Amino acid sequence: MVETEALFSAVLDTTSDAVMVTDRAGIIRRINPAFEKLTGFASGTLVGKDARELFRDINDPEFCEELWEHGTAPRNYPSVRSKHSDGRAQVHALNMTPISDTAGQPSQFIAVILSESFQTDAATGETRRAKHPQCKTRQQVYRIAGNGPRPLHAGQ
Repeated sequence: MVETEALFSAVLDTTSDAVMVTDRAGIIRRINPAFEKLTGFASGTLVGKDARELFRDINDPEFCEELWEHGTAPRNYPSVRSKHSDGRAQVHALNMTPISDTAGQPSQFIAVILSESFQTDAATGETRRAKHPQCKTRQQVYRIAGNGPRPLHAGQ
């Protein structure tokens, strides 16, 4: 078990994707350095807080509750607003994955904002690409990242 925890910590701390781990109730248990960089919040200011606060007042209340619904299927949200520590809202894609306990019920949730996703300042509309600021389109990001061209969908 100690080895598994050490491996999990190493992966979490070195990935360029922003990751937040919450318990079933949505209380933040851990964030990684990439999440700190994206949101501007230090780990010590978020751990133990309700993660909904990062989304509340800038999304529909129903949406904030939906994030921690107790279904077992992973969910992808292509356009979510979250708060930055400087008070501005950011728009980005979000993946929510429930982690089930031995009874098959969600006991934790992992929220991931991919480093390749586009973050947009909700007030100014300015878009930035976390890893590839030179790219003008998502297609270019995919090519540089070595993922090849991807089909374009509405809103991309």
